[in-house]
Amino acid sequence: MGNLDRLCFYSPEGTFSTNSESRHMHLVYIHIPLPMQNMNYNFHVTEDNRFVIFVNNSLKWVKDDSHALQSLFISYKFKTELHENKEIKEIKDILDKLSESISPECSCVVVWFLMNGDKNGIYDYKDNYEQLGQLVAGLKGDKCSNLAGKPKIVIGQMYHYIPQIQADSGISYTTSSEADFLFSVLESKSEPSYGSEDGHGSHFVQTFVREMEKMKKEVNLMMAIKNTRNEMNIRMNALEKELLMEIRSTLTKFIYLLIN
Repeated sequence: MGNLDRLCFYSPEGTFSTNSESRHMHLVYIHIPLPMQNMNYNFHVTEDNRFVIFVNNSLKWVKDDSHALQSLFISYKFKTELHENKEIKEIKDILDKLSESISPECSCVVVWFLMNGDKNGIYDYKDNYEQLGQLVAGLKGDKCSNLAGKPKIVIGQMYHYIPQIQADSGISYTTSSEADFLFSVLESKSEPSYGSEDGHGSHFVQTFVREMEKMKKEVNLMMAIKNTRNEMNIRMNALEKELLMEIRSTLTKFIYLLIN
């Protein structure tokens, strides 16, 4: 299973701790005891699983990243949707409709944002702001019974952005301990830290895709996120740039895609 004790997880107390791994990086973690080996979200690849990505087309690397992510999840038979340059209201409507369309056979939903924003939320192309948790609230089990007890993964690569009229991000939206959410958000104030070495896409997304592709019969989503985080640490240290990668989670099990 590997050692995942440094991956960020839900804490029953809901408290955050800051761990500065070098003078260049400030990473935020939440800790819980590791899941037991028999505590997994095991599900087979199926077209009932859903992947939705929202992008701001004006941002660098978005085209390469969105293509790579769609290709990755299509290879796992996820039903994928790409939404470009949407306003906050449109994003909410799309996610509400997604919640209504989830079938009982769906095992997992992944929502990815490649947009301007911060660790708590996103700005649309008109500078409207909303917290991530509020955007995906309709996916909670009490709103979508077909997703109750199933993992909902929300990942964002937030391009640090200061609009003319800055929104108050307020306190991070929280979910109950039974909500089975994982929020993983990368925010960097330095654009060079985003680019991958080959110039195709961002380092964060392209590394995540490679980590997923390394796994064969059992694809561990949480391990892929952990390995991506470690690669980002190395990248930031070499560039001497500041990185904020925050993971907030109410998941209590490992997430495995079982490849037939």
